Amino acid sequence: SVLYVSPADIYSNRILSASLYKGMLVDEKRRLIGLLRLFDERIIGIEVGVQYGRAVTLIEMEDCGLVPVSIFCDGPKKVLILASAVVKSRGGILLIDEFETGIHKHALIQVAKWLAMATERYDVQVFVTTHSDDAIDALEKKIEVLQKGEETSSFTEEEQAILNGYLAFIQEN
Repeated sequence: SVLYVSPADIYSNRILSASLYKGMLVDEKRRLIGLLRLFDERIIGIEVGVQYGRAVTLIEMEDCGLVPVSIFCDGPKKVLILASAVVKSRGGILLIDEFETGIHKHALIQVAKWLAMATERYDVQVFVTTHSDDAIDALEKKIEVLQKGEETSSFTEEEQAILNGYLAFIQEN
């Protein structure tokens, strides 16, 4: 199956699903919450609830309990949409148009790293587009750091092997 994620999906419920956690691996839930904390450190969980008779995704906050995802800025919504899309695309193909839409530059690297690992775990082939110089610059800076052999301790051996393969591919082409 093929799933397309549009930049406009952060304003609809087409992909974001209240069943987001259904079928998600336990360690992936922890990573997702950690990723959401890039946008707001008070986030401690995600739950499914009922609002106006419909299932909705709720974000649990340290200081105010459960709140609907609809009140958050675009960054957390985009991350939840990407997570939902990865789970829905298990064993298939995921097309993401303008990957960076809604994600602040400071979070792009971590979101891209998470997406790469999640799509591998769920056996999803992903195609990502961007027109953002900031997104490209952020990724290039991270690659330069890796090429110099710095900051590799933040990656697992599996992640480092994937990145090394990617770096070798870039150098060949």
